[in-house]
Amino acid sequence: FDTGKVVDGRWEIVRNLASSQEISHGSMNGGINLVKDLNNGGALAIQKLLPPKWMKQCDSGVAKLEVGILGRLNHPNIVALKGFNLPEHLHDVPYMCMEYCDRGTLQHLLSFHNNEDLGIPEAFVWHVLESLTSAILQCHQGPKKSTEEPWDPIFHRDIILANVFMTSTRGENAYPVIKLGDFGCSIPQSDMTSGSVLEKDLPPEDGSWIAPEGPVPTKPADIFQIGLIAYCLLTGVEEPYYRNYGIGRSMIWYFHEETRWSNMYSKELLKIIVQCVVKIPDKRPSAAELLDMIRKAK
Repeated sequence: FDTGKVVDGRWEIVRNLASSQEISHGSMNGGINLVKDLNNGGALAIQKLLPPKWMKQCDSGVAKLEVGILGRLNHPNIVALKGFNLPEHLHDVPYMCMEYCDRGTLQHLLSFHNNEDLGIPEAFVWHVLESLTSAILQCHQGPKKSTEEPWDPIFHRDIILANVFMTSTRGENAYPVIKLGDFGCSIPQSDMTSGSVLEKDLPPEDGSWIAPEGPVPTKPADIFQIGLIAYCLLTGVEEPYYRNYGIGRSMIWYFHEETRWSNMYSKELLKIIVQCVVKIPDKRPSAAELLDMIRKAK
C-alpha cells in the first residue's frame, strides 16, 4: 500500500514503518504501516499486513485465529483490535489495524537506557509487572463480566520486550500505559486439547524467551516470560537466552552477587521475579496469585 492510499474506504496510509524484509521477529508480519482511521476522526492506528500464506495455515488460519482471540479480549493493558480484512482470495492483502501506541516498546526503552548507561527505576518495573500480569490474567481467566462460560484460556506464548508497547497518559509524572500486543503466536487451550491445531503448526516463539520446559502453550510459560521481562529491565539484558545459562544460575548471580542490581532494587521485587522463572512450571504462581503478590509488595 502506497502513502496516501485509502484502504477499504477507511484506512489512509500515513507512512510505512517497516517492510517484511525489515521485520526480524514476528512470522505473522508482512509489513507495518501507520494509518489514519477516517471513520474515527483521523485517529492513528497501526496496520499490520499479513502474509497470505498464513490464511491457509491450520484449519481456521493463523490470522483468523489471532483476530478471534483479540475479539474475545477487552483490557486496558492489551493492544486493541480496531479493524481487519481477511479475504479469501490469495491475491488480496489481508491486514489487521491495531491501537496506536505512541511511546514505542520496552525494547526501545531498554536500548535507550543501555546506551545512556541508565538503570530502569524500580517503580517502573513494578508498573510493568502489574500491567502485564493483569493483562495475562484476563487471557487465562477471562473478563470479569464475560458471557463465555466456561472461559477458554488463551496462552500468549510471545511476551517479549518487542511485544510490550507503551502509550502516553495525561499528567507530567505519570508512567505510560503498558500494553501487551502481538497475539500472532497465541492459542486457545481448546484448540490444543481438541487437536484442531497441532503443536508443530504453531508459529515459532522467539528462542531467547522460551521457558525451560520448552515452547509449550501453558499458563506457567506465560508467567515465566513475564518474569523474564522484569529480569531484562533490571539487568539491561536485551536478549536473555535464559536456557543457555543453566536454570536460575544467571538470575541468582545477578540478584545476589552483582551489587549494582542488589543495591538498586528491593528484595521484594527480586523475590517475585525469581518465583516467576523457577524451573518447575507448577512452582510458578498463577496470574491471579502473582497479581496479588505484586499489589501487596510494591
